Amino acid sequence: CRPCSCHPGGSYSPQCDINSGQCPCREGMIGRQCDTPAQGTYCAGLQFFTYEAELARVEEKKAIIFTYDNPNEQRSWTGTSIVRIYEGGTIDFDIYHMAHSGLYSLIIRYMPAPKTWESARIVVVSQNRTQPNIT
Repeated sequence: CRPCSCHPGGSYSPQCDINSGQCPCREGMIGRQCDTPAQGTYCAGLQFFTYEAELARVEEKKAIIFTYDNPNEQRSWTGTSIVRIYEGGTIDFDIYHMAHSGLYSLIIRYMPAPKTWESARIVVVSQNRTQPNIT
């Protein structure tokens, strides 16, 4: 017996077939662990579209941007800065190059702070008038 090791992005489930060890693959993914794109398909990496908060629009007095100039410094984030948003503040990202509508996963990386917020809200506004806005 071996562990299933189903790929979390390529498989529908962490559970594999008990006899073959085959994981249930998503469309366009192949292999026992569903870790290989099928011939003629493209599988973008998790960070294919990356948007940095320090390059977005932030409300004045509701955010602080810390910039780090030392490229050798060990960091746990991407980019050259980190943005601290106070409760009630907003960050606006303008995303114009999505070629088509589809299923996208929104992933937010953050560092825990001593004072926690009670809630956060994400609003997606489509510029295409035929698509509804999502909150």
